[in-house]
Amino acid sequence: MNASDRTLAGRYAAAYMPSPCTGTPCGMVSPADAADEAARRLEALRRLEKDAAPALPLLLRPLVPARLKLELLAKICPGAELSRALALASLLVRTGRLGLLEEITARCERLADEAAGVLRAEVTSRYPLSDAERAGLEKALSGFSGRRVAVSGKISEKVLGGFEAGFGGFLLDATLLGRLARLRKKITT
Repeated sequence: MNASDRTLAGRYAAAYMPSPCTGTPCGMVSPADAADEAARRLEALRRLEKDAAPALPLLLRPLVPARLKLELLAKICPGAELSRALALASLLVRTGRLGLLEEITARCERLADEAAGVLRAEVTSRYPLSDAERAGLEKALSGFSGRRVAVSGKISEKVLGGFEAGFGGFLLDATLLGRLARLRKKITT
C-alpha cells in the first residue's frame, strides 16, 4: 500500500469514527459515550469486513458494475446496525477504493483505542504468550505508561529468548540478543 492510500484510509477512518468531543455542553458527547460509539462503529465495520470477505474478489473486480457490487453488499450485510458501515463500503465501491477496507478498519481500531484510553502493545517472542504472561505484561506496561495496555502477541524465530514490546512510540527490548548487545557495549566502552 502506498503513502497516498494510507493517507486516504486515515481520512476515511476519521470520517467514519465519532469525533472525540469531550464535555456535555451544546450536545457534545461525554468521553465514555464517544468510546462506546467508537466501539459500536468498529464492531460493525469488522462484521462487514468479515461478512463481505467471501465476495471480496468479485467486489474488487473493476469490470463488475458498481450497481451490482452495491446490491451484493446490501444482500450480504443486512441489518440496521451495519447501516453506517455499509454506507462507508458503498462509498468505497463507488470511488473504486474498496481495497482500502482492511487498512480503514485498522485505522478505526486505533481511533477506538484512543477514545477508550487504551494503548496497544505488540509483543514479539519466540513462543506464544500464555494468559498469565500476557496479563503480567499488560500490568507492567500499564504501570510504565500510565494507561491501560492491551497486549497482542507475535511470534518470531529471530527472538531466541525474552521478548520485544512496541507500544506508544517506545520499543522495549528484553530479548537475549538485546541484552548481549548491551553487555558487549558496556565491556567495550
